[in-house]
Formats: sequence, C-alpha cells, structure tokens
Amino acid sequence: SLSFTTALSLCAWVCPDAMAGNGSVIGQDGSATRGWYALVLNSGGMKLHLESAIGGNAVTGGTVLTAGTWYFASFIWSGTTISVHLNGVSDAVPVACTIFSNGSDILGIGDSPPYTGKFKGKMWGHKAFPNQVLSTTEMTKIYQQERHLLGV
Repeated sequence: SLSFTTALSLCAWVCPDAMAGNGSVIGQDGSATRGWYALVLNSGGMKLHLESAIGGNAVTGGTVLTAGTWYFASFIWSGTTISVHLNGVSDAVPVACTIFSNGSDILGIGDSPPYTGKFKGKMWGHKAFPNQVLSTTEMTKIYQQERHLLGV
C-alpha cells in the first residue's frame, strides 16, 4: 500500500502500444467505489487519466498519445484538485477533488485495479511522493534528468 494524508504526486515513464482498451499505470483500489487509479484511457485516442473512485472525480488529459512513443506522465492530487501532466507540462485543467482514498489495499503497477485493464506497452521509473505536490519546475527537472536514458 501507499500511505498519504494531504497530497500525492506520482510519476512514470510510459510507452503505450496501440491499445484496444484502458491500461492501468498505477493504482490502489479494492473496488469500484473506493481508491484511485492513474491510467492510459482509450477514449477518442489514448490519453492520461486520473480518477478518485471514492470521490467520483476524474481528469483526462487533452493530448492523444502516439503508440510506441515514450512520455513522462505525472498524476497529482494536491488536496483540493487532481491533475495530469505530460512531459512536465499540464495536460488538462485541474479538477476539484477533496476526497482521495488512502486505503490499505494493494498498490498495483501495470495491472491495478483489475477492471481498468492491464497496461500494454513499456513503463519505467515509477516514483511516488506521498504528502507532496510536485511543482512544474520539479516535474520538468525529473523529465530533463531522465529523458536521455530512454532516448527521448
């Protein structure tokens, strides 16, 4: 499990294959009514998506991802909003969200929760920052420091 109380920042490099359905990047959930998950949503093209199942709030990025391309994905809960960022830049208007589950369910990478579907593609460098909201500067710094490792 992943324990946090006031905020949560998650980052991962993702390189999706062409997916027919959704693909979980990281999540902590035991049912469709509690928990949270960050995924690549396939709805009008592959896009980043963060959802708080317990709060019923979700945000979906605006950029359509290209299969076979590496992206630095960041998923943020600030305590009052949820947001998604692509390569260190905001990819959607933040959505209000004051309730974000902090349960004891198993933390899953690439296959959690089961109803979102397995991630199809490559992932690397998952990072979690409990009780911390990464700034755009911090996200950009991680992106710049790591992108050469993947040839981006």
